[in-house]
Amino acid sequence: MYLKIVKNRFLKIVLIALILEIFVFNFKHWESHFFDDIGSPVYSVGVGLERVSKNTFKIIDRDNAFFDISNIDGNVKNILFDIKADSESVNNGMVIPIQIEITDEANELFLRLPEVKVVEGIKESSYIRLHSIGKSSKLRVWVRRNNDEAFRINTIALNKIRPMAIHIKRIVILTLAGVLYCLFRPKSKIYNIVLDYSDTVQKRIIISIISLNMLIMCGIGLSALPHKYWKDDPWEAHAQYEDLTDALLDGHFYLNQIPPKSLQDIKNPYDCTVRLNKQSETGDNYLFDFAYYKGKYYCYFGIVPALLFFLPFKLIMGYHLETWIAVVMCAVLYCISAFVFIYQLARKYFEKVSLGIYLLMSLVFVAGSSIVYLAHYGNVYSMPIMLGLLLGVTGLTCWLIAGDRGTIRKRYLVIGAFSIALVMGCRPQLAIILLFAFPIFWREIQSGYFFSKKGIKNTCCVILPFLVIGIGLMYYNYARFENPFNFGATYNLTSNDMTHRGVVFSRNFLGIYEYLLQPLNVKSTFPFFETIDLRKEYQGYLSSEPLFGGFFAMNIIAIFSLGICKFGKALREKKVFALTVCSFISALVIIEVDIQISGLTQRYMSDFGWLLMISTILTIFSLYDRETGKTKNLFMNSIIILSTVCLFTNYFSLLMNGRYAALIDRNPYLFYIIKHAFFAC
Repeated sequence: MYLKIVKNRFLKIVLIALILEIFVFNFKHWESHFFDDIGSPVYSVGVGLERVSKNTFKIIDRDNAFFDISNIDGNVKNILFDIKADSESVNNGMVIPIQIEITDEANELFLRLPEVKVVEGIKESSYIRLHSIGKSSKLRVWVRRNNDEAFRINTIALNKIRPMAIHIKRIVILTLAGVLYCLFRPKSKIYNIVLDYSDTVQKRIIISIISLNMLIMCGIGLSALPHKYWKDDPWEAHAQYEDLTDALLDGHFYLNQIPPKSLQDIKNPYDCTVRLNKQSETGDNYLFDFAYYKGKYYCYFGIVPALLFFLPFKLIMGYHLETWIAVVMCAVLYCISAFVFIYQLARKYFEKVSLGIYLLMSLVFVAGSSIVYLAHYGNVYSMPIMLGLLLGVTGLTCWLIAGDRGTIRKRYLVIGAFSIALVMGCRPQLAIILLFAFPIFWREIQSGYFFSKKGIKNTCCVILPFLVIGIGLMYYNYARFENPFNFGATYNLTSNDMTHRGVVFSRNFLGIYEYLLQPLNVKSTFPFFETIDLRKEYQGYLSSEPLFGGFFAMNIIAIFSLGICKFGKALREKKVFALTVCSFISALVIIEVDIQISGLTQRYMSDFGWLLMISTILTIFSLYDRETGKTKNLFMNSIIILSTVCLFTNYFSLLMNGRYAALIDRNPYLFYIIKHAFFAC
């Protein structure tokens, strides 16, 4: 009976998807049937175009590269401008910008319309919908490409019936969206089912959602065509893990690249302006974003990714592992670890968390950790953060499991401690989560399972991994920089002198505002989001890179993390008040460290975002157990809406213009096929 209901509902979803595909997403096809027939237009060519063959033209003067269509005498509703670039003469020939000028009853002279893009392989982009007023007499189409570029005109037609475009992938996506809506809609029965992984049906649902997340992460990792762009990337810093691997195989920690003598002669090589001037004078190549100390280059990124991935891969395969593959692999594993972590939180501290709220919060936790950005921008800058997050969440999960049955399971203590200790060799500031041991094991500490004679083994299981890893990392740091506590960022050859950066509290206002409160830069045109226009009056150096908006703007559901005091009673009842506060304060500490040590950049959202999401989720779980009746319905509706907005902003940010590895630059075909499939119907 249950399977029959599911089957019928699925068939209804597919039917709705087909109706949307035929009548909504193909609206312009049906609309074009009512356009007046204007006939086949005759066009003339501007003086900036040279006819190479019958339908092929070359731009000789880009200021006069246009086509004129005269004697129209009709109401122009669309134009089919089927143009294809000569790939031999045009860089990125698949996208051709054109601009239309038109006369009508309200404009005797040409009215210039906004520029549009015709994309090779996307037929819909060749049909441009026009909104002229009354009859038109003339129309001009500019081709906005550079001199000496050639292209072929296949067809120019007015008021042409637009073909129906049926996209199987669009139908699949619409169907999947319908299934997810039915699963997570406010009145779904999934919110009445108490979470229990031992239940077969629940297990299948959870595994399906995790698998979907993993597939999405793989798709995100491949979306910017990393195999094309990162492999032969001219930015030498992106190959630092490969360089470190070669150095380790050669038996030393310094990199094999030899700094020019002119760099060694500079009194302060960390002064970017002096260094660039000297480089310009000598013509020598100075590596950028490498650590430099006493005449040698070093990798200042954590060594753990090299030891876990790059070194073993090189030893086994004989060639280097590409960094983007390691980043995406960690992002995929993080999806599993995140779901297990949230499950263990629910299992340890809460009695009646529903399957629905668990799945929602797990999805939100993955998105709020900002790994969408890291997976897309899969290079050396993302690698240590991504692995640090994976190890951190895995370690905390093991600690939650270790004390979950009224006793202490030592193997999980050890695995958790090793995982969190390894975080220090990835992203040192994330190691603050070792303090989570106190709120997680507080009851056990009070019962004498730690820091007592009977708990000496448990205490050693936690402390010894940190000692072993810590001693190894201190030796690594001392061997390189003669300081066991310096991981190398201080000696980075970057845009500012890190050796004299210091702590300046005046940086805090701008930094905290940008990291937490900055609104999104919303536009009316696709892709609707752009990176923010950072304006600052700080009279000093503060490094900044493209930012999307503050964490609370990207993850609006995280406002629940601000309710620690207001909802303190509910948190204390569930014995998660200390853990919630610890997560929130740890996030603030890391924000301060990032602002002072480095600056403002989007990837640092991953340093603290997941910690704020822990506070958020613990607060929501506590309130969920407490609310009843209409209040609970209102609460759940709010959570569903805020979760949906959070997921949308994080995943849709992949399309944002102005970001690093922007999709419009790296994979314009995918960018425009998404636009024309869903936002240009």
